[in-house]
Amino acid sequence: MLNSSDQSKGSIRSILVWGSSDIYFIASVMIAVLFGILSPDIQKQLSLDTAQLGLLGSVFFISYGAAQLVAGGFMDSLGPRLTLAASSIIAACGLFLLSVVSDFKTAIPAQLLIGVGLSTSYVGAIYLAGKWFPPERFSFVSGVTQMSANIVTAALVLIMALSGAIVGFRIVMRGMAFVTLAIGVLMFLFVRSAPARGGASSGGVPKIGFTASMHRVVRIPQFWLGTIYFSSGFGVLMAFSNLWNIPDQLAYGHSIETAASMNALLPLGGAFGAILAGWISDYIGRRAIVARVYIAGMLLMGAFLVYGPDTSTAIAFLILILLGFFFGGAVMGFPLVGQHVPSGLQGSAFGLMAAIAYLLSAVLQYLVGALISGPGTPGTPAAIHDFKLALTPLIVTLAIGFICSRWLRDPEPSSGGEG
Repeated sequence: MLNSSDQSKGSIRSILVWGSSDIYFIASVMIAVLFGILSPDIQKQLSLDTAQLGLLGSVFFISYGAAQLVAGGFMDSLGPRLTLAASSIIAACGLFLLSVVSDFKTAIPAQLLIGVGLSTSYVGAIYLAGKWFPPERFSFVSGVTQMSANIVTAALVLIMALSGAIVGFRIVMRGMAFVTLAIGVLMFLFVRSAPARGGASSGGVPKIGFTASMHRVVRIPQFWLGTIYFSSGFGVLMAFSNLWNIPDQLAYGHSIETAASMNALLPLGGAFGAILAGWISDYIGRRAIVARVYIAGMLLMGAFLVYGPDTSTAIAFLILILLGFFFGGAVMGFPLVGQHVPSGLQGSAFGLMAAIAYLLSAVLQYLVGALISGPGTPGTPAAIHDFKLALTPLIVTLAIGFICSRWLRDPEPSSGGEG
């Protein structure tokens, strides 16, 4: 039995291991959001039309999502330390390449490298949270993971918008390349595989290959329901906040600084939504109910934002922060799935979940860009109507997630589900 000193040391070590990976996730969110903020400059300097801009954003999410099909498996087989450190080097190379590209064709491979490199960040932080903290704290730490990234990103965006420091994308991407390398060194120093719990490191599941792991995961019905819940919420959030919210706000006649400030409210609201969702679900032990409330809020607020009347700027700010709050509940997808998947398969399960969500986001980003008929004149009814139509696929996706959430289930107390 551990004494209080041993428990304290164990807690500090858990925070250091998970915290190192969480910093990487924070950086990945910042990079994705900065792409959206800097998209007008990217479009101008690379001479892109709206479809090309949407496709360029989609390339990042396609590579990010596809790489996560194996990223989670690497966590289980190679270990999180090597997986995270190596991926940070790949991401840094892509960021540097993006800072020097001259056209659309050369930007594509840069986005591919960035997506592949950052693909381990989210699933890595969630994976280590599940391994280094008690099962009954998984929802809460998952919420903290999302909250930390959202708060830091929102603060960065607000500072850039309010100070007018929205600079060219090349210098920003070059700076983030060096930041990513530094985080890679940090993870190599601190990240370790978790000690075995109860003498079994894999929850009673022997080490098996990638194909066998995936086969076992996809045969769990609640895996698919949890994945639909997570993908519909998180995929729409990424497509909207990381690319199309700022052009949408510009279509309403707002300045780039105001649009960036409005976009910052999504991660800011999501920070509080994520931590509250995790805390409530752990407290009441009913994750499925909490998830249903959050997906309903996503659908209602999203529909009001897209199809509602043209409101004042103050009301628009309020709607966006409420929408972000409910989007924060998407992180509940991991605890929802984790409680039905054996510990030794959670890396593969979480990787596949994240892959599906980001691939869906890539499709939605491109689809919205393809549906926009033209730049339009900002502030005119025609420009606003164009975006209402183009953003419809996002609302349809949320509606599907809401319908499927009714079949989400928590395991019975006697089943001893994983947490």
